[in-house]
Amino acid sequence: MFKDIHSVSLFQELLRNLSYIFLVLKICIDFYDSQNKIKFIVLWLLLIGPGLIVSYVTHSITLLTTLVFVLCAYQIDFDKLLKKILIINIVFVVVTVLSSCLGIIPNLSFIQEERVRYSLGFTYPSHLTSFLFFNTLIYIFIKKNNLKTKDYLILGILSVLCYCMTDARMGLICTILVLIVFFLIYNYSHVHIPKIINRCIVCSPLIFAGITTFLAVIYDKSSMILLFLNHCLNGRLGYAKYILGKHGIDLFGNYIEWHGWVGNQGVDMISNYNFVDISYVKILANYGIVVFIFFVVFLSLLCYKAYIKKNICLQFIIFFICMYSVVEPRLIELHFNPFILLLLNQSYLLTHTEIVELKNKFLKKYKLKR
Repeated sequence: MFKDIHSVSLFQELLRNLSYIFLVLKICIDFYDSQNKIKFIVLWLLLIGPGLIVSYVTHSITLLTTLVFVLCAYQIDFDKLLKKILIINIVFVVVTVLSSCLGIIPNLSFIQEERVRYSLGFTYPSHLTSFLFFNTLIYIFIKKNNLKTKDYLILGILSVLCYCMTDARMGLICTILVLIVFFLIYNYSHVHIPKIINRCIVCSPLIFAGITTFLAVIYDKSSMILLFLNHCLNGRLGYAKYILGKHGIDLFGNYIEWHGWVGNQGVDMISNYNFVDISYVKILANYGIVVFIFFVVFLSLLCYKAYIKKNICLQFIIFFICMYSVVEPRLIELHFNPFILLLLNQSYLLTHTEIVELKNKFLKKYKLKR
């Protein structure tokens, strides 16, 4: 059926165009049902306006479509949506992996540093690991404290099997860490989480974004500490530094011709590879300061909302997504990370009262310091 990547891309393009049609219908329905149509139009212009500028600068509509999906998720029941996404993802992954094993679609192999990595039907080996990581989070979000020991074991075994074929070490480490932490949370709920850890989790989007961006900016091969960190991150800091140095940081991003291991046949990857895996640096370099601030701030507000509502499950999920985004560029990629749809969802937005309380806390703290 699909014996080459070009055929798969055509099928993917067909599905993408169909999703755009449904998206337009959803926007029309939302506008028709909106009680305050002026507010609806203003909100869309405020978000889509910068998105259009970034799309023009970067020559890509990827960010724009992501923002449209985020806006369309405003009134959606996210719990029900996640259940549907999980079912679709499981079917999609199983069919893809089986099809690659049966030779219906290509099972690409990549040789890197004498390691053979298989993609199992995806365009790159780490893609399957990323799907497993995010679908593990989705499953935990749906089940919460109803998770059984066998659930953790099955997910753990799947992670190890996935690693054996794809050799995606970072994905394995992050997924196993997720399983261990949530097992402890739900089986030892009587143990009190220290206040300092809670605060770090609430601020995790700011912390991870700030630290990784800062390290990328100051990275220097002459520093033994930075060189060691770069080695631990498989060279990610070095590539991040290179991109920031070459393209700089602009308000609405830059056009960057990415050269990764996917879709660059005929390109000398030894000398031309420039792909950035650190989500925060990739967003900042490619989409600019405005988009970077938007996602980091709204992720932080979402985490704070989960904290005041004592939604410990969502708190840790955001924390792990932010942690995973240090090693993989999946933070705002909807096909991997559906939790980004929560940013403007009415059930998870801060209310006016909560915003006032947050403002008063900061003002009170500032006065005490003075």
